[in-house]
Amino acid sequence: MTYMKFIFIIIFYCAALHAGTDGTLRGQITLPDGSGLPGTQIYLEDTQFGMIADEDGSYLILNIPVGEYTVVVSMIGYKTRRYEKVKINM
Repeated sequence: MTYMKFIFIIIFYCAALHAGTDGTLRGQITLPDGSGLPGTQIYLEDTQFGMIADEDGSYLILNIPVGEYTVVVSMIGYKTRRYEKVKINM
């Protein structure tokens, strides 16, 4: 029984150390009049992280490793915007 407790403790601490090592990027893409822009692509350059804004222009990108990224926002018919040195924290 002691062996099983030891294994459980090791797994618990490994999971706890791994938890909190990523962050989230969230926001809303809006037009100058304040209305949302659905279908806008938001992605972190040179990574596989990204998504498309929902019907009110909101987006949420989860499980991003902590660090600095270039965030690209693009939509057909609009100018592509790049935001450099965006910091993702825990």
